[in-house]
Amino acid sequence: MPTCLNSSEPPAHLALSRVTALLVCALLTISGCARPAALESTGTPVTASAPNPVTPSSTVPPPKPSTPAPGPTPNRASWALGRLATGLYPVSVNDGGLRVRDLEGDLLGEVPQIIDPGAAISVDGRFVAFRGAGEASLMVMDLDTLAVTEVAPDSGLFFGPPTWSPDDKFLVASGEDPSGDRGSLYRIQLDTGTITRLTFWPSAEVAPAWSPDGRWIAFASDHYLGDQDGPNELYLYDTSCTDAVTECAERSRRLTHEAPSGQALQSSWSADSRQLVYECPSSEEFDLCVLDIRTGSRRHIAESSQDETTPIWSPDGQWMLFNRYSDPFDRSLMLIRPDGTGEHELATGDDEASTGWILLR
Repeated sequence: MPTCLNSSEPPAHLALSRVTALLVCALLTISGCARPAALESTGTPVTASAPNPVTPSSTVPPPKPSTPAPGPTPNRASWALGRLATGLYPVSVNDGGLRVRDLEGDLLGEVPQIIDPGAAISVDGRFVAFRGAGEASLMVMDLDTLAVTEVAPDSGLFFGPPTWSPDDKFLVASGEDPSGDRGSLYRIQLDTGTITRLTFWPSAEVAPAWSPDGRWIAFASDHYLGDQDGPNELYLYDTSCTDAVTECAERSRRLTHEAPSGQALQSSWSADSRQLVYECPSSEEFDLCVLDIRTGSRRHIAESSQDETTPIWSPDGQWMLFNRYSDPFDRSLMLIRPDGTGEHELATGDDEASTGWILLR
């Protein structure tokens, strides 16, 4: 930043020079204004310095941009995590905040304000959705500015972890009504705050995952048991349905039949929207299975004497991020290829929940 003139009064013949210098200084200051703490090209981890806890900057979110903001490095995560190079980056969350690593596990940066293990990264990598205090609200943080917006104010619902639509214009989350609803799926339109209920079953519908082609929302439910509690199975909600929302919900298709030996839980889509990786039962543990939604065939890809949970398929289809529990109170952050090869550990001992991916092209 240039050194500006001090506040003492200049001689008269220097008045014009001082005004000119002040204007130049102001312009240079604006063009080089401070941005959120960022990574330099050395890759040194940098922590964002915005205050904690976060509070919403408004109750009605502004429209999300349809194209990246202009600049020399669009979609380069120039926010608190730094100017990352083109590539694929796994994202996790623990009590210390949201963390971004490389594929070898090196920590590149973090945002300490995000501590919700159910946080979700937008498809374009520029926003993160997470639950507010007490899970009674949904928030969206702009990772360029660290500004936070509440997107479902006064809903009266307690939310589960959200999922983004492929165009980043909507969120879907399970919402529990304290009056007695066990948990239904709700769609939130981000530019208006409009909330639409998608399922109307007496059962609980949780852990939604929106397919990359936009056609399907996979979710877990014990709907096959009616209003009774029991093991969850995977279902598909067809977003192309144009009938009444109650009829669309009834057309949701059951994908798995794990009960009574176990249940199917959190799932994530392949890049071509043809397969799901999900938590599947194996003896007394959870493994990872891949399910073909057209044929119904499934295969195990991660098996051990420990629980493998929360799988998230990378947007390029090359990796799966997941957690492995070494004991009930700690989890390691892991990577594996979709064919079951290349398994390796990214982090251990820090109880990091697998959260998502950032793909910079």
